[in-house]
Amino acid sequence: MKIAHLDDTSQEITEQQVTELLLEVRHQTILHWNYRRLKVLPQRVLRECSHIHQIYLKRNLLTSLPDSIGCLSQLTYCYLHGNNLQSLPDSIGELVSLQVLDIGNNKIRNLPKTLGKLPSIRSLVAVYNQITCFPKELCNLKTLSVLMLSRNNLIHLPEAIGGLTGLQGLYIDHNHIKELPRSLASLPLLTRISCCCNSLTHLPALTFNSKPTVFFDDNPQINYLPFSVMQQLRTGESWDPVILQTCGCFQEEAIFNNSVFVSTSVPSRNGDLRCLMLPSQLNKITTPNKDFSVPPLFELCLHYVWKENIRIFAANSARKTNPNVKLDHLPLSSVPPNIHGLLQVGPVAYCNYAKCGCPIFTYCSIKVVKLTVTKRLGGLGNIVPTVFYFCCDRCNVRYLEDVRAMKDNFSLWLNRHLENACMVQVL
Repeated sequence: MKIAHLDDTSQEITEQQVTELLLEVRHQTILHWNYRRLKVLPQRVLRECSHIHQIYLKRNLLTSLPDSIGCLSQLTYCYLHGNNLQSLPDSIGELVSLQVLDIGNNKIRNLPKTLGKLPSIRSLVAVYNQITCFPKELCNLKTLSVLMLSRNNLIHLPEAIGGLTGLQGLYIDHNHIKELPRSLASLPLLTRISCCCNSLTHLPALTFNSKPTVFFDDNPQINYLPFSVMQQLRTGESWDPVILQTCGCFQEEAIFNNSVFVSTSVPSRNGDLRCLMLPSQLNKITTPNKDFSVPPLFELCLHYVWKENIRIFAANSARKTNPNVKLDHLPLSSVPPNIHGLLQVGPVAYCNYAKCGCPIFTYCSIKVVKLTVTKRLGGLGNIVPTVFYFCCDRCNVRYLEDVRAMKDNFSLWLNRHLENACMVQVL
């Protein structure tokens, strides 16, 4: 005798199989159902699983999960690796005890927004799927510490990912991501970012709060590093090679006769010279000359509103209120939409001149310097074009003047490189 699955009459399971599964369920709290070639999970079996803590369904033939999976209120570990799942039911967000969810090596295109309701989730493994976007609703998972999204079809990650305040490891290798969210720099516990084999053109020009190790091999369009990133790698007068030792994307052809091209548009070539691709949000890039360039009025407005927001945040904190992290301290009606959008995303960088530290949104003055990164196994190492960001030409010049005045070993070493800074041509 055969009975049809209640949700899909095209899939069948024998009565004997159902009886065997029910017998296991009634005497176990951990179900090891790997490699059983199961095509369905009968509703009547899942209704008996409310006491189950862990379930292992690796390498079966499941194409979907029944809605009744949400009744597994005590489930903490759910392993569904290597099935044929094309989607997940919304009821999966009802698994209030779930800590580990492994849905790797399936055919899932979209993650349900209800995953953002999981209050206890610590690890989400969704590698080797066909996921095209990461829902912003999942960015409120404060308990999530490991997020694995490698080998999917992701093009970008939302800036809201900065809400994953418990995140320690982010794995997004082998996707099509063009830019890392700048909000990653604010995460307090992040120790590892692996973003190899993507379409990245640059790394965030921000100082990461937690100083994570970043692996970005095989992103051939990355041909420089921001100085804010390089500073976090420095040990004495050398540079820590941990994240750079296997990165082959830095090529001397980016600098020719101590000149370099920079751009914020689509990567292009000038002969055999490659451009340094700066963040696309920058509308104007300058370098110091006889007449200092003045930041546009729009940029100055952004500076003012940003600083005012910080002032209100500090005042609210002093009163022990509960201020939000983003721009929500100021009424939306008081901020034009174009300004509000840029402020919500946050600055591209902060002025590298320590006495300033002004946020940079759409305008910057830059300096490009060649720094040699020592290889771990000896040798001369890679020459890495390094970009210094300043809020204006005046800060650019003052930074050099201050470094010249300092006599410590690092300042003397840095000054030699700054004196030989590259000539920058903006395309």
